[in-house]
Amino acid sequence: MDETEFRILDALSRNIGNNLSINELTAQIKLLYGTAFYKNIYDKVKELEKNKFLNLNQAGKTLIASLNFENFLMTDLLAEMELKKKNDFLFGKTNFQTLFLELQEWKGFYLTESILLINPEKNAKLNRLELVFLLRNLPPMTKNGGLMDAAIANTYSGEIDAIFSAIKSLEKLHNIKIDALILKQSEFFELLKQDESNPLKEMLSNKIVFFGTENFWIRIKSAL
Repeated sequence: MDETEFRILDALSRNIGNNLSINELTAQIKLLYGTAFYKNIYDKVKELEKNKFLNLNQAGKTLIASLNFENFLMTDLLAEMELKKKNDFLFGKTNFQTLFLELQEWKGFYLTESILLINPEKNAKLNRLELVFLLRNLPPMTKNGGLMDAAIANTYSGEIDAIFSAIKSLEKLHNIKIDALILKQSEFFELLKQDESNPLKEMLSNKIVFFGTENFWIRIKSAL
């Protein structure tokens, strides 16, 4: 993945559900990275369309670009993008590198499907982390409620307690403030479906998926 391709995917992935014209895409990349050249963006967008990673639709004289989730390799490419974002963020930040190694160990949690880091650069300067935990749904076990449904509720409760316990330990160990939002898959989808702006949509415009990256983008594909 070259730098122009990365920047295009990053800009489009920050605007899920809002497709961008190539002019808008160029402006967004310039805002994010300081420089952008229309011709370079245009040529790379056409190449990504040819390889079926992007859709291009004509609206008058304007070309509108969107991620092509019909390509089964799309989630792999976006996972690669997230890995680069994580590596770029951690470069030179030795204190955060140690913390992230410990965060990665959270993969042992049974229900935690993905973990997102929100507004990473801004929060790092404030010595804090904002995290979103996405939990997988458990299938309903009875139709009318009962002991099995209570067991499901207890499973979620145990997972949430374990997450907050781990956060408290990391805060103490690294002298850092960590805030967490924990969402079940159904809650995540419900917030994504809302037409109006909400905190989750704002968070997704500047995030790094550092655990369960492919799972995250598969869920976005399902939501779309």
